[in-house]
Amino acid sequence: MIADATKEARNGRDWRTILFRILAALAALFFVTNLRLVPEPWLALGGPDFQQWSDAMTVAIAMLTIGSLVAVIWRPRATPLPLQYLAIATVLAVIEIAPFEGPYIFFVVVPLILVIAAYPEPRALMSLRPEGSISRPLLVLGLLAAVSLAPGLWLALGREIQGVSGDWITNFEHTVSLLLAGILTSTRRPGWRVLGILTGAVFLYLGAAALAVPDAPGSWGTVGGILALLCGAGYITLTLFESRRMERLPAAGREVR
Repeated sequence: MIADATKEARNGRDWRTILFRILAALAALFFVTNLRLVPEPWLALGGPDFQQWSDAMTVAIAMLTIGSLVAVIWRPRATPLPLQYLAIATVLAVIEIAPFEGPYIFFVVVPLILVIAAYPEPRALMSLRPEGSISRPLLVLGLLAAVSLAPGLWLALGREIQGVSGDWITNFEHTVSLLLAGILTSTRRPGWRVLGILTGAVFLYLGAAALAVPDAPGSWGTVGGILALLCGAGYITLTLFESRRMERLPAAGREVR
């Protein structure tokens, strides 16, 4: 363990790691401005407004993005999964949004592209192969969330294609990104705990927001809000449970040997 700590400290001082951390910190600061929208679902006045739910979705993805960046800033080589999530989510965002809203999305994702390009261990980003076995409980939870949100995704995409006013395609992309984070958590690759807790926290926030503005266009509504709260609690509980179970396995193995 001392050797690993020494190696980590030495790697943390090389120029590529320093550059990566600087870019990741700047990217986190770029997205942190979106957190000013956290209370919007509870502060908006008047009747249901599409912006109420759109702001909540913006905050949700900001939470995932900033949390993932902070995790990899702290230990870049030891937690590649949050950055892998950001890389995949960035590609999907461009594919989903560019056909409808043009090239502006490329400018939005530039900070993330720079961070990904500067990662000091690029080979670690090329594989999603689990280290050990996939967490079946987390995978099932992720699939259940995807099935539950599928009708809303279909509705949002349909309304965007029909030209209905509102941020439909953006909310579609944000929802896909959230589901992606949940599915990747089940791989239990290094950094999965951070991603699992972040995913749970985001579902809890969106569940509370949905209950606050159940009639806002695009909102998950009262039932969806309750399910989101349960899903968020499930992600956090399962992540902590699986983490503790994994920590006990090596000790048990040593005792048997």
